Amino acid sequence: MKEPVAPRDLAITFGTLFHGAFEIYFSRFWFFTLVTVASSLPGALFASVALDGDFGGGPTWAIVVTIAINTVVFAALSAVFVYAVVMQMCGKFVPVSRLVLRGFASAGRALITILLMNVFIAIGLLLLIIPGLIMMCEWFVAVPVSAVERTGPFAAMGRSSDLTEGYRGRILGYILVFWLIDSGYEVAIDQFLTLLRWMSFDNPILTTVLTLLLTAPTLAIPAIAAGYAYVKLVSHYHRIPIGTIASAFD
Repeated sequence: MKEPVAPRDLAITFGTLFHGAFEIYFSRFWFFTLVTVASSLPGALFASVALDGDFGGGPTWAIVVTIAINTVVFAALSAVFVYAVVMQMCGKFVPVSRLVLRGFASAGRALITILLMNVFIAIGLLLLIIPGLIMMCEWFVAVPVSAVERTGPFAAMGRSSDLTEGYRGRILGYILVFWLIDSGYEVAIDQFLTLLRWMSFDNPILTTVLTLLLTAPTLAIPAIAAGYAYVKLVSHYHRIPIGTIASAFD
């Protein structure tokens, strides 16, 4: 790819990350929501049975298995949603079956990238937090890079670091604000579920499905935002038409 030639100030802003991610999510609301719920359901049901609703107090093996399942699910969702975001931004309507199958084809690379990122970010967060936040911002589009450009994890992280240079403050603002919104939303969901239990609604399977439906945006939107940022950065920096990015999946 060519070196960046366009002014960096015009690619993404704090506001466009939110607007773009939410606009894409609601443009195909049921696709993003139902794929998230269907993918997350096995892990959620396993956790509800093996951990009996107490993530912090269950057996160690069950916690490890639950984390492993959730990590694999998030990697698969990220790959599927990157493909969906690229197609959406190209103005191409793609059937759900093709979105899922073509996205899953990149899930392995996404999984390895996410695992390595999580290890380094966790270490960074332990080192006075700041290094971990810096890595979060640098590698914000590493998963889309691995899925679209079909690179290895270290190459994807390096490429992401290049693409996000000059934008990390805006990305950090997005991450922190989204975290605050997500935290408040999670509290509201917990209160709602507590109210349902108080009203004697205690069917574990229905409660799990309802919880997944309510929390689907908190899983889908971060992956969509990363895909949106990747497309905008690459197409603007290198003057590459979005359709060219979409052809990487052909």
